[in-house]
Amino acid sequence: MTLSYEELAQRLDRLTTRVEGLEAENAQLRAAVAAESSTEPTDGPSEHRRLDRRNLLRLGGAAAAVGAGAMMLRPSPAGATTAAMNFGTDNDADTDATGLTSSSTTDTLHVANTSTGDGTSGVALTVHNSDAANTASALTVTHDGTGLGDGSGTVARLHATNATNQASVLRVTQDGSADAIVTEVTTLNGGAGLIAFGLDGGGVIGVTNGAAAGVIGISNVGATGAAMNAVSADTNNAAPALDVEHDGKGQAILAHLESATNAKVATTSTTRGTGGAIVGSINNVNSKATAVQCTTNGSGAGLAAVSSKGVGAVFKGLSAQIQMYPAAASTHPTVGSAGQLFVDHSGRLWYCRGGRTWKQLA
Repeated sequence: MTLSYEELAQRLDRLTTRVEGLEAENAQLRAAVAAESSTEPTDGPSEHRRLDRRNLLRLGGAAAAVGAGAMMLRPSPAGATTAAMNFGTDNDADTDATGLTSSSTTDTLHVANTSTGDGTSGVALTVHNSDAANTASALTVTHDGTGLGDGSGTVARLHATNATNQASVLRVTQDGSADAIVTEVTTLNGGAGLIAFGLDGGGVIGVTNGAAAGVIGISNVGATGAAMNAVSADTNNAAPALDVEHDGKGQAILAHLESATNAKVATTSTTRGTGGAIVGSINNVNSKATAVQCTTNGSGAGLAAVSSKGVGAVFKGLSAQIQMYPAAASTHPTVGSAGQLFVDHSGRLWYCRGGRTWKQLA
């Protein structure tokens, strides 16, 4: 096998490190033997025992150095937790864990990939759980500090520093049936589960390729907050706080209350400004649909309009200002309320003065 100069230099460095470590260990052993020898008599068989220990020590040191060189020159990965880390090859600690601790004020470990030139350079760090039945996390990050409100001291910080970078800072792919990303705040006075800041690209974009919604907001059981809020905080912003577009055949907005005992209205629109609260507009000139349609299956009015200072309702139309559909009854109801108008089956128009008093107007 032919090795390059760099490979030989790396192996020599590793071998030197191992030999230096063994020499330090041998020095400690020699010191221990010398301390033991100083307590023994200088004549008799014990002198031979001291000589045997020294010879064995020298022999053991030389053998250990040779063994270390043979181990380092082998291409196989390190197999024990006490072995040196081999660079340029895969290392295997078998069932043992490997830890790294430092008191550095900058970082404990930094990993950089410096390959350049072809646009296919490798990643700086890869984390992989290869067992398909493994339920543990591939990567766990824990921060015991307090952090700061300006974003420093966060548990994890990702930063793409190249201004021309068109790739995502973080991309998560889920090939299973679980969620791709789950964020959770466990304290009642904590912050939001997810905050995203954006410029022209938007803060959050939700895209779906299936039957579910692109963005789902849920106010969970026991919660008192809204499922979704849209706020435009700039007083000079003329854009809508919520813009909904549908390019298909469905409704742009659907609001429905599912509780039969809920007495609230399904949709409420209020304004503190001088404009209208609701505008319904059909821009298709060929459409014959009603711009605003009100229907109730109960006994309440289909439409109620109230103005505190003006006219209750204003009607304008090309063919007619207002149209009343004739009822199936042959005449007016027996009892009515003052101000009611009624058109019977024959097309006669009746006005109620109150109670049983009706007057035919046409």
